[in-house]
Amino acid sequence: MRPVHREWLASLGDTLIMSGPTDAGGAVLVFEAADAAGVQALLDADPFVTDGRVVAARSVVGWTVVLGRLKDAL
Repeated sequence: MRPVHREWLASLGDTLIMSGPTDAGGAVLVFEAADAAGVQALLDADPFVTDGRVVAARSVVGWTVVLGRLKDAL
């Protein structure tokens, strides 16, 4: 299942800024999108979601980058 999920992530092109697993058993995905609703719709097609057994919960929130070394890169 993970290879299919990663293939799907790779297919998102520049929309996906970065992603990866956390040490708490979850993952963080950062997208560039117009709004959270668009990201919600995008994530509905994730094989980890469509499988119905992998994603137990998710949270999509907006984020404004203010400081940090990658601030100007986004």
